[in-house]
Amino acid sequence: MTAVLDAPPVAAPAARRVRRSWLRRSVAAGWLVFVVAHLALSGRWWLWSVVDIIPPLLFLVVPAVLLTAALPMGAWAARLRGVRSRRPAVGLWQVRLLAVAALLLSHGLVGINPAALWPGAAPAGPPDLRVVSWNVEFWTQTDDPEHFYSYLRGFDADVYLLQEYLHTEDGPVEIDDLSRVRSEFPGYQVIVAGELLTLSRLPVVGGGRLDAGDRLAATGLAVPADIAFRPYHVVKSLRTDVRVGDRVLSFYNTHQPVHLDTRISPLTGAFYDVPREQFGRRQVHLELLRDDLAGNPNPVLVAGDFNATATSGEVAVLKSRLRDATPAMDSVYPSSWAFRGLPLWRLDWVFTSPELVVTRYLLRDQEGMSDHRAQEVTLRLG
Repeated sequence: MTAVLDAPPVAAPAARRVRRSWLRRSVAAGWLVFVVAHLALSGRWWLWSVVDIIPPLLFLVVPAVLLTAALPMGAWAARLRGVRSRRPAVGLWQVRLLAVAALLLSHGLVGINPAALWPGAAPAGPPDLRVVSWNVEFWTQTDDPEHFYSYLRGFDADVYLLQEYLHTEDGPVEIDDLSRVRSEFPGYQVIVAGELLTLSRLPVVGGGRLDAGDRLAATGLAVPADIAFRPYHVVKSLRTDVRVGDRVLSFYNTHQPVHLDTRISPLTGAFYDVPREQFGRRQVHLELLRDDLAGNPNPVLVAGDFNATATSGEVAVLKSRLRDATPAMDSVYPSSWAFRGLPLWRLDWVFTSPELVVTRYLLRDQEGMSDHRAQEVTLRLG
């Protein structure tokens, strides 16, 4: 019996070890190639917008799994049994190298907020402004209006940036609930452009809707003049300039077109017609927004439903021009939208120019009235 225990374990056949090693390296190399392709193609090629819908957390989970699979478990298990393993760890260092390279390249895509792990001291003094941005999902069409308006008033915000001021009946339907809005928010100015509604109790001194009709027509995506609720299709950003003391701030209320129609099977050609056309529309609307920001000398806040996650190249472009407000959150993995009950996606964002300091940023429970959580931020003028 002693002789059997002291004998070295029977080695796996060499061919099996080689196949396992080849598989691990192939998966790791394939994932690295995918990450590089994603960085190069997201926001630049319409077909890649189908890939953009994957949960950002995968960019962390896949390398972690690869690193775990590359641990020399056999040698460690042998040591625990007091037996010296004669089996080499074939190709494990290559798998680790590939996994680490992929993780380093994709660190900005994982949707993680590291600032939540070591929060800094909040700036002293009371905040200057409170802003709420929320995609309300069809404006009380299926909700109790009393609950809806009570929820909104409860924020007591200085500025509200609300999306989907509309109803739907096989398409967007224009509504008029402004008399109720004004009665619920006395002292606020109400600005409406298509589906976008902005409320401000600060003096409004300028702004306007960003109408992409001409640009869409120039790219072959013209919206017919007689289409029902045309402003919904041509206006996806609304700028409102307000006076705060002796300064003027610009608030951009935005709702970018969705990439996909999840009701259509991806096994049909019709499924891919949607991202092809919507990609072109998104590019036009986002370019119009970026151009207006570039020509705006005021401090700015851009907020709304971008229908884009941390993996999107479109979000990366905005992050390169403006300051992402995410570090002011206390959530390590912020999520504003769920699919089939899985809260793995964040589609709603807040960006500011450096003159505005976000002191607090919350994603608030929507109390069953929308598929999006409400964004609440408090600001200080720098």
